[in-house]
Amino acid sequence: MGLFDYIHVTCPKCDDQMVTQSKAGPCAMRDFSPDSVPIEIAKDVEGETIHCETCDRSYIIVVDRTTPETVPIFARVKSARDSARDYN
Repeated sequence: MGLFDYIHVTCPKCDDQMVTQSKAGPCAMRDFSPDSVPIEIAKDVEGETIHCETCDRSYIIVVDRTTPETVPIFARVKSARDSARDYN
């Protein structure tokens, strides 16, 4: 029997906490709330079925990829302080 981490997921129907386990990463018997799961561990449990004992429904774990793997970019007016280099 090895070590693992606990991942807590909120039930979308009743807001109770469901729990699953992951063996990805260092496996240090850590507890992760739904908003603080490292991407490596989230990818490990993505697609798993998880069951809510409170409302007796099953769900598939989905990873919200909009935050950890993306960064905002924007355009600004090029100024004289910028180099003459072409940014293409």
